[in-house]
Amino acid sequence: MKADNRKIGLLQATSIAVGTMIGASIFSIFGLGATIAGHNLPLVFVASGIVALLVAYSYAIMGAKIISNAGPMEFILQAFGDSLMTGALSFLFWLSYVVSISLFAKGFAGYLLPF
Repeated sequence: MKADNRKIGLLQATSIAVGTMIGASIFSIFGLGATIAGHNLPLVFVASGIVALLVAYSYAIMGAKIISNAGPMEFILQAFGDSLMTGALSFLFWLSYVVSISLFAKGFAGYLLPF
């Protein structure tokens, strides 16, 4: 069997990121966010959009300067070196993914309840 050595290009990576953002924020957590924010929901959307733009900008700048397959973990490693703090931050980064995935599961569970 022949190995497929194709890489993800800019268009594919952008599509994955946009699809994840739309799927996660709009379709799964919108009801939960509306419940928590109440009548301040438009303000919350504007604030979260600004934060998302700042995060995307910082990832773009750092990604252009530090090229690695490790992504954000390489940024932390370059900033703090190989230390206990790097290990703690990498654990917190992993934990944030676990929390995000659990929120997505909770959000999508509401769609499965009718079945």
